[in-house]
Amino acid sequence: MNGYSLKNAISISDHFLGKIGSRISLVEYGSYECPYTKQNQVILDKIISYFSFEICFAFRHFPNKRRHRHAFAASMAAEAAHLQGRFWDMHKALMDTHAELNTENIFNIARHVGLDIKTFLYDLEDPKISTIVEKYIQEANVSGVKKTPTIFINNHTLTGLVHFDHLREIIEDDLENSNLSLSL
Repeated sequence: MNGYSLKNAISISDHFLGKIGSRISLVEYGSYECPYTKQNQVILDKIISYFSFEICFAFRHFPNKRRHRHAFAASMAAEAAHLQGRFWDMHKALMDTHAELNTENIFNIARHVGLDIKTFLYDLEDPKISTIVEKYIQEANVSGVKKTPTIFINNHTLTGLVHFDHLREIIEDDLENSNLSLSL
C-alpha cells in the first residue's frame, strides 16, 4: 500500500464535472501555483472529454503555502467565484496564469471572468471561504496526500505529471472490469 486512500468520495459539496456515481471517479488535489498541476490540467481536460459519459471529475484544493505563496489566496478566490456560480471559469483562468499569480493578477482574473468585484471582495473576507480551503487540506492529509498534484482514479493513485495514455489505460481497465462485474 502506498499510504494513499481517498477518504471522501465525490459529493455535492465538491466542485465536479460529470455525474456523481459515475463508474469512473477522478479526484485531483492540486495547487494553482504548481506547474505540474497546470501541466496535468491539459491532460485531465482531454480525459474528461474522452470519457465524458463515464467520468465524474472533482478538483480539490491543496495549496502548498510554503512553496507557492499565492496558492492559498488563489484557492480562496476560486471559492469566492463559486459563490457567484463561476468556479470553473475562475479555475481555468487561475490555471492559465499559474506562473504569474499574485494579488493584483487574482483580482484582474476575477474581473476578466465577469465576477461582481464588490461581492468578490466581500466574500474573500468571509472566514467561511478560508475554512472551506482548510477543510480540503485536512481531507487531503487524511487521504495521505503529500504533494500536488495527487490524483485518485477509483482505487488508483497517481502523483506528479500524468500521461494521457496511462490514464486512459487505467480508466479503460476499470470500465472493462465494471462491465464484467455487471454481467455476472
